[in-house]
Amino acid sequence: MKLNRMYTVIIAMGLIITGCQTETSADQAVQKNPQENTVGTDEQSVDDPLAAPTAVYVNVQEQASSNESAQEPTDIAQTAEKEYIQKLLKSGAAKLDQQGKFMPEQPITRTEFINWMYNYNNKHIKPHNAKTPSFNDLTPENVNYTLIEGMKAAGVIIGFPDGSMQLDKALTRQELTLLWGWYTPEYLIIDPVLNKKTTRTYGLRPYRDSKQVGEPYVTSMNFYLNGEHDVYFDIFPKGKELKPQESVTRAQATHWIVANNKVNEKQEKQDERLARNNNEVAPAVSPSLSDQITVTDIADSSVKGQITRLLQSGAASVNEQGEFQPDDVVTRRDFIRWMYKYDFKKWDAVSSSNPSYEDVPVTDPDYAIVETMKAADAIIPLDNNKLELDRPLTREQLALLWYWYQDEDRVKDPMLNLNTIKAGTSTIPDFDRIGTTYADPEPYIRAVAAAENGLYRNVFGYVKSLNPQQEVTRAEAAQWLVDGKDN
Repeated sequence: MKLNRMYTVIIAMGLIITGCQTETSADQAVQKNPQENTVGTDEQSVDDPLAAPTAVYVNVQEQASSNESAQEPTDIAQTAEKEYIQKLLKSGAAKLDQQGKFMPEQPITRTEFINWMYNYNNKHIKPHNAKTPSFNDLTPENVNYTLIEGMKAAGVIIGFPDGSMQLDKALTRQELTLLWGWYTPEYLIIDPVLNKKTTRTYGLRPYRDSKQVGEPYVTSMNFYLNGEHDVYFDIFPKGKELKPQESVTRAQATHWIVANNKVNEKQEKQDERLARNNNEVAPAVSPSLSDQITVTDIADSSVKGQITRLLQSGAASVNEQGEFQPDDVVTRRDFIRWMYKYDFKKWDAVSSSNPSYEDVPVTDPDYAIVETMKAADAIIPLDNNKLELDRPLTREQLALLWYWYQDEDRVKDPMLNLNTIKAGTSTIPDFDRIGTTYADPEPYIRAVAAAENGLYRNVFGYVKSLNPQQEVTRAEAAQWLVDGKDN
């Protein structure tokens, strides 16, 4: 990936202008086809950890699916929002009940709205299994836990002032405007310029029931009532009353989501690419291969195609239950090993008796890989000359490891000074958080800046914030590697 220096400047300027666990069984066991007498790829890697991976045939075990969304609802013929309901169902974001009904006039719950909103346009935001719940009434046992936590980690969801989410509560009109404003995201709602007293006095004054608008919703209600985003009365009956605490019907929620959804051009292109990857039926490798694995837990992943390709390459595998564990956090060890194997560089093997890093001794299973990468100047340590291989990988670490491995000039031999890069990222609210936990933040800043307008958004979401210290899931790591190498 070594770039001509002039080309580096052009690319970098373009970017500025535009904008834990240790892996135990997941990569130590291959599920065998009972009809095959085979040797797993990881057994080969134990014999020669520096060898190129051996391709395997991957069978993705599909989940039982229903076709309610493909049916025509029996109860929307007379509904004004029929067209929007059909689009929502066609997208797969919502489903009918067992009787084939959509129930357009029934109130929608907050959890239904959040799921529809996310499923209709997930913005590439991934579920996240947070160690500590972000909301006081949301536990890890809740079926929506990883979804809500993923949205929270991306900075696109807000709860009630008391710290709750109240997912089973019927959604009100004012709550809809705030949830949507955060998810979009609209930063005049998230970080308003005018105070709420002024907004209520002037923005909501024409309506008789403006005092019924709760304090947390003043800004979001005003936003969707005035200016270029005056869409409130496109969905709700127009009049002198807002009825902010009235429940939203399923038809009204559908109209809002479909009519007000915005997908930027870069996300649209990536969505098309993901759809092609995930809809490919023919395997990339022949099923006649002796090495075969069945993966049981990626059928519903938005990056199933990328995970499958990583597995097919032999760079990663599944545990004894056939699980890739896509939503689990990936360790630095796993990512480095996957990166070395998936994007194999054919370097000369290095067998040194003197460890380059104090926490990677000769007895470490990945010692040979680390030393070979070190000799090629393809790996960079954390502080104190440590790699901390069994530590969870963060987004900023991933970007730096990747671009160092790719010998990227923008990170290793940059021409633009750091202040120039920072000046071009002023619209990103948490750009100044990059690398703050390290003695030298500069490499992390340059790596994230190099990825921010491309790989970073494709993998971590088309949202405003970067969340550079957020831990990376195994699915995100797989997507980064596959998309990064393809590009």
